[in-house]
Amino acid sequence: MPKRNLHIVNPNNPLFGICERCNARFTSFAYNEQEAQKQVVAAFDDHKCYPDAGQNNPGLKVPEGGS
Repeated sequence: MPKRNLHIVNPNNPLFGICERCNARFTSFAYNEQEAQKQVVAAFDDHKCYPDAGQNNPGLKVPEGGS
């Protein structure tokens, strides 16, 4: 099984990244760049990959200022 990697697609607001293994999407609308990156990385670290889901896996969205 391939190792999973977080790929940041859009480093601007909203910060947007995907899991290269299962295509799960992670978004943060935090205005502070470091906080947005922290939220996206935390969501990525917490998610479970479902490689069978392919493009149908919506991933997680992190609300602004939320966990």
